[in-house]
Amino acid sequence: LGSAGRPADEREQHLLLPYSGAVSPEVMENGWVAPQGDPAGQDRANRARAIELLGMAGYSLRDGAMRHTATDRPLRLEILVATPPEERLALTFARMASRIGVAITVRNVDPSQYQERRNNYDFDMIFNSWFSSLSPGNEQSFYWGSAAAGTPGTRNYMGAEEPAIDAMIEAMLAATTREDFTAAVRAMDRVLMSGAYRSEE
Repeated sequence: LGSAGRPADEREQHLLLPYSGAVSPEVMENGWVAPQGDPAGQDRANRARAIELLGMAGYSLRDGAMRHTATDRPLRLEILVATPPEERLALTFARMASRIGVAITVRNVDPSQYQERRNNYDFDMIFNSWFSSLSPGNEQSFYWGSAAAGTPGTRNYMGAEEPAIDAMIEAMLAATTREDFTAAVRAMDRVLMSGAYRSEE
């Protein structure tokens, strides 16, 4: 049901037409492809691209720190973890981010505190996996719907509030044919991938 490696078909294009700004042209044409880089974090092209994207978001690298252009505040965030494997990954991510001036603190907490903070959206970044059935349904509103954003106990941990996502969920739930259902799921996949709501491990 994913959109990777295939252009959007006519049904997907029709569903996404009112939300053309929500999907990048590359994702419409080929789906999303993860950037490739050096596992040791030495890839200069990826670092340059990260600096460029942060620049588009209003940040610039000055005196070794990524700072907000208007306020001069350094870009800092906390990664909340609850297991040693998560901590190892987070520390590696933090080390690579420091090379572009982003200061990351890794906070390892006990499982109950982690659960409470996650349920209340009291974090900057977490590790999480979403499991979907072969037939996605109502749970997608719980994971991605605007009504769930910031609502304690739901799983819209990214705080996604995107009308295109809501519309694709509605189209998925209203589909009466396999073709319409598949188109809605793939269109939603394209919106999610274009929104960059998560980072792959």
